[in-house]
Amino acid sequence: MRARQRQHTVSHGTRRTDNRQVVRALSWNASSLSTVQDELFTWLEEHPHDVVCLQETWWRQDMELRTRSWIGVNCGTTSGQRANAGVMILLRLAFIDESSIRYQHVVPGRLLHVRVDTTAGQLDVICLYQHTQAGYAMDETLRTSRGEVWWALRKLLGRLPGGSTLLLAGDFNTTIPPGGTVGQGMVPGARPSADASEVTDMIQDFRLDPLNTQGRRGSYTYCKQNDAAGQSDT
Repeated sequence: MRARQRQHTVSHGTRRTDNRQVVRALSWNASSLSTVQDELFTWLEEHPHDVVCLQETWWRQDMELRTRSWIGVNCGTTSGQRANAGVMILLRLAFIDESSIRYQHVVPGRLLHVRVDTTAGQLDVICLYQHTQAGYAMDETLRTSRGEVWWALRKLLGRLPGGSTLLLAGDFNTTIPPGGTVGQGMVPGARPSADASEVTDMIQDFRLDPLNTQGRRGSYTYCKQNDAAGQSDT
């Protein structure tokens, strides 16, 4: 998602519009970064991006990573199952002022915030990995855990300066209904999550644009070999 009416434009595209800078961004659930790390950075050499947000790195440590033309920050956790751990933000070195990087591990393994000066101006990047749910049902423990992440995200958004470009990306594990700035490019027939209002309220309150909902109706952004398909929560 991006915030509207800010100084610069954040987009998944590569064009410039109205003389505004475009940030080329990618969000991906890696399901263990260690197994795909070399392939990912090789792919990025052939498909240039400025910012990459990764979920499920499965890395438990809070750490910085420097490799090839990238610098990264990982937010890990030592609690819970390994598959529940790790979000990372990667920044292309040629795009940023490395000395300006500041970051905050907001929720261990779940929510990471990086602020950096770039060739397109000041940029706030937030990477989120929400607790998963099986179907529509949600027990009280899961609802509480997810609520803590939503509340942390809301507080973080409320502290951001209005003159900075905002890029919010991740695996929200949430289905929201169309309406307002949420476009019609949604998976048809999907039932909104029980706590979908947490997301839609933040979209409205902080004037966010859910970029991956602006495509054609019934479009998919994620497909598996077993024909399962869905829409990435970015």
